[in-house]
Amino acid sequence: MRDRIEQCHRAYCQATGQEIRLNAFDRERVWYEFLALGFTVEDVGLVGRFLVRAVEKGDRNPGCLRFRNLIGRPDDFEEELQLVRAAMRNFKPAPTEKEKTIRAFRPTASAPEPVSMDARPAKEVVGKLIDELRRAAQ
Repeated sequence: MRDRIEQCHRAYCQATGQEIRLNAFDRERVWYEFLALGFTVEDVGLVGRFLVRAVEKGDRNPGCLRFRNLIGRPDDFEEELQLVRAAMRNFKPAPTEKEKTIRAFRPTASAPEPVSMDARPAKEVVGKLIDELRRAAQ
């Protein structure tokens, strides 16, 4: 269990950019309880990186990265983890340049209009149109 605690603590420090000591008995106990709830090293890194990006964008307060706020409150951590997973499911990557070009030149009509059953050859229609124009010009 000590190895898993150290791995989680390293993942937390790397993801959040903090360097806090693990030698405090309280932190080891918190990690022990945290891991007993089924959270993983990957969960710690995932939530930590997500929150760092949110803080950088100004969406979250830096206090959300504090050890006691993130790891010390497992219920809050679970909610953060679920929010991250939901965001990952709904994430749509930005279109590539190729996709942007394809969209720009894609036809806007959804479906072509059906061909009329009384359609006639162009030669016949154009001929009648020319005759009508001649008569109108006279």
